[in-house]
Amino acid sequence: MNYTKKWGILSLPLVLSALLCSACSSSAPADKNQAEEIGAETLQESQEEKAAAETQKITFATWQWGEAGYSDFYAEVAEQFAKENPGYEIEPIQIPNGDYWDKMFASVSSGTVPDIFMGKVVRIGNLVGLGALEPLDNYASPELLEDFKTVYQPIQSSNPIVTDGKTYALTTMYTSHQLFYNKQLLDEAGIEVPTTIDEFIEAVKQLTKAPEQYGYACMTTNESAFYDDLLIWSIGFDDNVVGGSININSPGVQEAFKKYKEIFDAGLVPKGVDKATYRTMFANGQIAFLIDGPWLVKTIESINPDIMEHIGTARVPFPYKNSSASDNLLYLSSSSKNKEIAWKYIELCASKDMQSRFAELTDCIPGRKDAVSSSFTAERPWYQAFVDGAPDAELIVAMDYLEIEGQIRKLIIDAGQAVLYENKDIPTVLQETQGKIDKLIEEY
Repeated sequence: MNYTKKWGILSLPLVLSALLCSACSSSAPADKNQAEEIGAETLQESQEEKAAAETQKITFATWQWGEAGYSDFYAEVAEQFAKENPGYEIEPIQIPNGDYWDKMFASVSSGTVPDIFMGKVVRIGNLVGLGALEPLDNYASPELLEDFKTVYQPIQSSNPIVTDGKTYALTTMYTSHQLFYNKQLLDEAGIEVPTTIDEFIEAVKQLTKAPEQYGYACMTTNESAFYDDLLIWSIGFDDNVVGGSININSPGVQEAFKKYKEIFDAGLVPKGVDKATYRTMFANGQIAFLIDGPWLVKTIESINPDIMEHIGTARVPFPYKNSSASDNLLYLSSSSKNKEIAWKYIELCASKDMQSRFAELTDCIPGRKDAVSSSFTAERPWYQAFVDGAPDAELIVAMDYLEIEGQIRKLIIDAGQAVLYENKDIPTVLQETQGKIDKLIEEY
């Protein structure tokens, strides 16, 4: 099956074929041979239509169908799946990211869950509680189950992917956020890549020539991504911030907020700018440092590919080298009528060869650590920092209290805004915010 047809892309030969068929139907055959040819073609078309009608669809829902790289990967696996499993094919279900979880939980309630669907670690608890996920242990080979423990990122064999001894998801991606830098700007200023927070702030000061050029960019506006940046800094100063709950009332987090405010007050970052805008600024050489995920590379290449020769990466320059994680998982629906055959698609995604293709097509870190070769990273020198950083990446949420995660997020955003714009005392703000978080948890 050609999965490009799913997006309404018709090839020229298909159009010509349709025109020819139309012409044939409007006139009588010129001779017996032509009539026989038309009859054979009609029979072949009928057989193809019958085969298509007999083909069983395995539904696969994700917000990433249609996204460059990710969609290419899942379509490539689907092509291989169809070859290895005659009579079955993957039916893509594309759901916009903003609507995805509302629609998925609605499908759980109505009993219409796709055979396979994409998810996140933070959603597993809810879905397991609803009985929506099929454990993979009864389908995976002993060798693959062992791989989950030995060659996959640690999250694959950890709670909540493994709950009560059962494995509920396959990790297709687990990547971190690391430090991107513009080598040309650093070289022109005679600055080495910073490895400590003090070196970093000093470099940012020297590289800022506002408003034409800034040493660094981070979120400063009252929106969700501001929480992400605050937590990236916080876990870099304290390795006990996240886990079952969230603890932001610590000397380490106080220091993180202090340094964040220092670069804000000194005008070393563009204020009031959203993430898309400052990513574009980085791609155009207007920002020297950025902490982001490996997906930034494709953004840079789409905006200003010539600058890639000047782009380098390093581990984040914080006291702890922890960084926030981004994950993608595949779930097998417990209500699927084709669990065993649907598993075969997930199993293909788990293979070393396909995980290698995931890295090649997306530039992101795959779930399998052994899927990234030294030759691959040699061709992409910027990639190594993300390979090294994946084992230390942390999900920046309160895993035991996901139902109130949005409320916790808002409290921390409000605390950050009070520090930046109202000059509130950092220890006091963090203590008060922690009290509000603890109260939310207690009431929960």
